Amino acid sequence: SEIQAEEAEFICKSWLPFPRNAVSLVTAGGGVGKSFLLLQAAMRMVRDEKLKVFMWLSEDPLSLSRHRFEIIANQIMETDIALFGQNLHLSGADSETIHFLEEGRAGVSVSSKFYQFKAALKAYDVIILDPLIAMFGADENNNAHARKFVNLFTRWATKENKTIIFIHHGSKNTSQSRGASAFVDAVRLVYKVEYIKNDNGETHEEEKRWVILDKDNNGVKKYLGSFKVK
Repeated sequence: SEIQAEEAEFICKSWLPFPRNAVSLVTAGGGVGKSFLLLQAAMRMVRDEKLKVFMWLSEDPLSLSRHRFEIIANQIMETDIALFGQNLHLSGADSETIHFLEEGRAGVSVSSKFYQFKAALKAYDVIILDPLIAMFGADENNNAHARKFVNLFTRWATKENKTIIFIHHGSKNTSQSRGASAFVDAVRLVYKVEYIKNDNGETHEEEKRWVILDKDNNGVKKYLGSFKVK
């Protein structure tokens, strides 16, 4: 009776909403543009909500991420690059990937590097990691391992007010989340990203994608407007 009822809070809710202080997942097949999409979301979080964002695009050289950043700033958002200042930090393939779980004879344990990583990102509001599997370090198809991994980040998000977003590869030729079902079960929101195709299965509207709300525990549809948007 002493608890006050409150709706979930969201960030970036005027464009691509994510639940605040929770863990979300964005899945897509290879080459669909999920990194580009999330980079634009990160830039909007910085520009529109004055949030501090760390984004690790571990499969792309930093020079490519910088090129995409400049395209988005100049051609899409029409925003001076200087506005992002010290509030958007990008890392790339030049940074050594960290495995947050380690498999050994005693089973799966949490790497000490996870706690170092948390400490290093204390000042950031939003953390975006791409792809999830590069930082996992355990059996991708094991539900117990997957839940242990996600729960690490759920506790971090809840206790330290972090919004955490993982970019995850879809299974072969689909946008469906790859690996253990617990990756999806343990997060609060899942978006799938797909090409826009005509009735013949041909890709059109090259500059746009379908974003499909595949899991919504916190009521994000209220702000997204539909379960499927361009």
